[in-house]
Amino acid sequence: MYTKVFSQIFDSSIAEDYHTRHVFMDLLVLADRDGVIDMTPYAISRRTNVPIDVVTRAIGILSQPDPNSRTPDHEGRRLERLNEHRDWGWRIINYEKYRNMRSETDRKEYMRDFMAKKRASEKAAKEALPEEPVKKKPVKPQTPDTDTKTEFYADYMNPEQKESETFVKTWREWLMFRKNEKRSRVTDTAAKKQLKMLSDSTIADQAAILNQSMTNGWTGLFPLKASDQKRTENSTLARDIGSQYGKNIKKVG
Repeated sequence: MYTKVFSQIFDSSIAEDYHTRHVFMDLLVLADRDGVIDMTPYAISRRTNVPIDVVTRAIGILSQPDPNSRTPDHEGRRLERLNEHRDWGWRIINYEKYRNMRSETDRKEYMRDFMAKKRASEKAAKEALPEEPVKKKPVKPQTPDTDTKTEFYADYMNPEQKESETFVKTWREWLMFRKNEKRSRVTDTAAKKQLKMLSDSTIADQAAILNQSMTNGWTGLFPLKASDQKRTENSTLARDIGSQYGKNIKKVG
């Protein structure tokens, strides 16, 4: 009969008496699945090659109460007689506990060995496979800076906006600013709304509003401050006077 002897027996209350401990370990091996040793002391002596007086003395100690035993059941006894009418044949009292401990320990050892072999097998199989070529992600064609379809949403511009080179240039810069600075791009709907909102101001102020947002890093468009609007009006007035002056010179000439 196979049994597993746990190391804790060397720390038990019978550990100091190595003869008794030795005999008890032999009895664990000789016991059947129910912990029964249905043998006479002489049969045990012959099977284990232990002197009969040592076997008899050890069985006597193992059958007595032991207050220092880890298991207080049956007053710490380790053996009990199978039949009171005969002086041989014993049952190991806590054999079921030892058997269950053995089963659980064996199960854990089996699973540990199984998983180690499984991991080693999977690793070997993986190493045997040829390396797969690295799949390259398809490169999306880059959208050109100039959107030829919408011409930077020129269809939404009013005639005045289209005719102003300064505004068209600034509007293009605004769209590129929104795109290149990792901000959200101006969508079709947003462009339509922004151009309509800008058309409520003079053409000079429209360009100034766009420049104001780009200068401050804003993603939205906001009315000019009073001082900025006055400066823009003065600049526009000066430009208009200069333009008119040039036309008058041509007429005189």
